Amino acid sequence: MTSIDVVPAGNQLYEVEIRDEDGTSTHQVSVADSFLDHLDSEGVSAQDLVFAAVAFLADREGHHELDDRIELAEVAERYEGFTDRIADLAHQGILQQARREGEAEESAPSGDERLLQEVREEQRQGEVSQPTEGR
Repeated sequence: MTSIDVVPAGNQLYEVEIRDEDGTSTHQVSVADSFLDHLDSEGVSAQDLVFAAVAFLADREGHHELDDRIELAEVAERYEGFTDRIADLAHQGILQQARREGEAEESAPSGDERLLQEVREEQRQGEVSQPTEGR
């Protein structure tokens, strides 16, 4: 499984680390404001776009084959439809993340529900404290 970490490193510059079973590679990815302006990326951060772009490139070229320094505007010139594709990937990533967070919130019991679950479990195990006289 491939893991991609994107960390801001300056004005429109990102440090990217890609890890998989074959090892780790590190890249600096720059994103010009003019490039961002051409994308349909409303609601998507530049960091998410970099993630999507690097995932796209690693899938096609292999992450060990990628240059140490990557300029996304130059990559767009090499791949037809690149800008539309990474915007789509970034949007999908945000939607999937929001879905996962929503599922986690729905499946996680509230504080009261957790307390009730703990009491029921203790009752099943016979661990419920008994009231003492005078209380």
